[in-house]
Amino acid sequence: MVESFYNSKSFFDVLSKTYSAKIIILDDKAENLYGLKKGKKIIDYPFGFFPQHKDYYHGTDIEAKSKQLVDFCIDNKVKSLEIKTSKPIEETTCKSLNLIETQGSLTAILKLGNYDDIRSSFSKSLRQNIRTTERRAKESDVAYSVEKKAGKSLYEWYNLMLRLYRDKHLMIPQPLSLFKNLINQENKEWGTMLLTAKIDERIIGGIFLIYDSQHWEYGWAATDQNFKKLGINTLLVNEAIKMACTENANSFGFGLTPQSDKKLAKFKSRWGCEMSPTYIYNWKKSPKPMDLNKNYLFIRKFIPLIPIPVLRVISEKLVPKLL
Repeated sequence: MVESFYNSKSFFDVLSKTYSAKIIILDDKAENLYGLKKGKKIIDYPFGFFPQHKDYYHGTDIEAKSKQLVDFCIDNKVKSLEIKTSKPIEETTCKSLNLIETQGSLTAILKLGNYDDIRSSFSKSLRQNIRTTERRAKESDVAYSVEKKAGKSLYEWYNLMLRLYRDKHLMIPQPLSLFKNLINQENKEWGTMLLTAKIDERIIGGIFLIYDSQHWEYGWAATDQNFKKLGINTLLVNEAIKMACTENANSFGFGLTPQSDKKLAKFKSRWGCEMSPTYIYNWKKSPKPMDLNKNYLFIRKFIPLIPIPVLRVISEKLVPKLL
């Protein structure tokens, strides 16, 4: 098994604290076999969290872990179970455990090495876009900054995220406490950082990264739409890939992509990512299909009316209940 922050108890400690969920350990002799329990539901990884590189998945085969999870649910009278995996569970195992497959997402992984070689694998249009944005950034005196502790920059960036999610995506973002808990954790085996772009000390964009010695992952981004023409998000992702190459990381993850979001999948493929499916299984019954790009459109139309301070409170209160 390749060690990953996703297999670390300290990572699950952050998730447990953020979402008020209990950590379950399936096997004391295999300390990487974790999951989260919230009420009568168990899930191995919540929301968009997932060990994206196939070599990063749990240190046992998925059939064995699935049986342990189902046995745990039966012994502890748990009613709901969700399992995510990077490879399909065998049909015979699904039938014996009463596991039902639901639609998964796509992972996007960029294999790293020498940065110049990596850049040459970007699509032609992306390479041209990067050259243009780098020139514009230089003309506008854009400066990069790395933050590894919660402070003023994190709060400024999160306000950008709230505004972007409210006005453009019509969604409620992850709570600020998630990012504070991630960036303030003191485990030395993995880390997090906020990479920002500034003009005159004003943050105009930033991306939040999680990394270990072998894998870097870009999970969240927010930019000031007043500076949209500068292409800040493209600049920051390119800068993060450079940094990961300098640190001799093996791979760079772009997060999960809903299969319905063709535009986002195309954006990630331009970076030369390998797109692979994920598989989601539910125990005994299949939940109602959920697609954040299509569901609750009527209700979401009202999100832009919510004041930013109120949206911040709603995020803290509501998101943990959606686990």
